[in-house]
Amino acid sequence: ETTVKIPNREIALARQYAIYICREMTNLSTTRIGAEFGGRDHSTVLHGSKKISDEMKTSDDMRKTIEILQKKISQAESYP
Repeated sequence: ETTVKIPNREIALARQYAIYICREMTNLSTTRIGAEFGGRDHSTVLHGSKKISDEMKTSDDMRKTIEILQKKISQAESYP
């Protein structure tokens, strides 16, 4: 069995992307989002979401990545 070691910071960043998108695209509470992401506290959800929001203001690459992900999710939701 082959396993690939992914650095924790990469996992954390991917989780923050997902949390940000959940906050933007759903009406779920921060408590509920935290629960869905392994029982994380609502303050962790707020922090992660704010971090991505702040970075999107200065990073075109991150903003474009988030926009692409949101578009793909929206398209998948409308798929019959």
